[in-house]
Amino acid sequence: RVLFMKADDPRWADDRVRKAVALALDTQELMKIMVEGNGAWRGIVSGQHAGWTLSQEQLKSKKYFLRQDLAEAKKLIAASGQKIDTGLLFNTSYPQSYQDAVQYVAQTLTSEGIATVKAYGQEHATMRKNQDEHNYDGLVFGLDGQGAPESFLLDFKTGGPKNGSGLSNKEVDADVDK
Repeated sequence: RVLFMKADDPRWADDRVRKAVALALDTQELMKIMVEGNGAWRGIVSGQHAGWTLSQEQLKSKKYFLRQDLAEAKKLIAASGQKIDTGLLFNTSYPQSYQDAVQYVAQTLTSEGIATVKAYGQEHATMRKNQDEHNYDGLVFGLDGQGAPESFLLDFKTGGPKNGSGLSNKEVDADVDK
């Protein structure tokens, strides 16, 4: 699962806000909720693609923000000077473990003072259409993934088929092409 932040939404323009959201969430807790403790975080490229992925230690390093650090998250959001109110779109057709993970994200970000989050669900086809067309309020707890790492990277290009955040960055496009 992925927490998409709408790339052209000014609420996410400050990287301190994006980092605060990442640092507020306990990835180990999310893993327990979603896959009953079995599995590992994969970062930008699926763990099934040997040689393309980062180790669990790398993903949890200070460079990638895949660890919970509430004190740092609160410092970052305070330094940004923003009070974030946002929606969190999710798929009502998915299993209970997914619904529970959405609830965890919304409750944690709200209770820790990082953002006020209101989760709102839609059935599968509508939710995916809105995710793919970047027609949502701030955040989406959605799906990602491709069968081959090259295809997965294409998702992050401007207009990519699963670019749920609507990222449009010429430097990223050039890196993917390379």
